[in-house]
Amino acid sequence: MAAEALGNAASDSAAMGSFMSATFAEISQHLPAGEADHYAFSAGLNLSFLGSRRYLRKRVTAAS
Repeated sequence: MAAEALGNAASDSAAMGSFMSATFAEISQHLPAGEADHYAFSAGLNLSFLGSRRYLRKRVTAAS
């Protein structure tokens, strides 16, 4: 999801927003509303995105 968000967004902040929205939507498919909110807050979706972005950028650099 992070790679797709980064590829489709004009900026990193837009990509993070897209990633967080898509991830929350997926979480919401499997949990009731209150639990989905709590899970998404506790999961640190923004930190997941930042870690994925760092990994993806390092992978591109290593391939060059």
